[in-house]
Amino acid sequence: MEQLINSFGLDFKIFASEVVNFLIVIVLIYWIFYKKIFSILEERKEVIKKGVEKSEKAENILKETEQDRSNILKKSREEASEIISLSKQNAEENAEQIKENAKKEAFDILEKFKKSGEEEKKKIISSSKDEIAKNIALGMEKVIQEK
Repeated sequence: MEQLINSFGLDFKIFASEVVNFLIVIVLIYWIFYKKIFSILEERKEVIKKGVEKSEKAENILKETEQDRSNILKKSREEASEIISLSKQNAEENAEQIKENAKKEAFDILEKFKKSGEEEKKKIISSSKDEIAKNIALGMEKVIQEK
């Protein structure tokens, strides 16, 4: 075995010192770089985790906002439909009331004209009777004067 080690040119003392130096370098690298790198990686991991949490919160808020928006739109459509139906109902009621008022006014005007027609008729008949009575009286007077 020693012959094998010598054929490769290995010296045990040099090899041991190189192993010790390598271990020292590993320890130094661990203390100096490894902790710093892992602390930086941990910080980045936290930043990414917070970013993911914020993204999830934003997504939840967006979903809630969309749901609220759809609820508000649904409610406003229902209210608009209700307002339209009430407006139609009010318009129909107003139309009926206007028709009734127009019929009543037409009936009142017709009655007024009937009354004024009746009064005019009575006046004409009365004046005709007076005129006829005068003519009869004149005619009788002429007949009496002739006899």
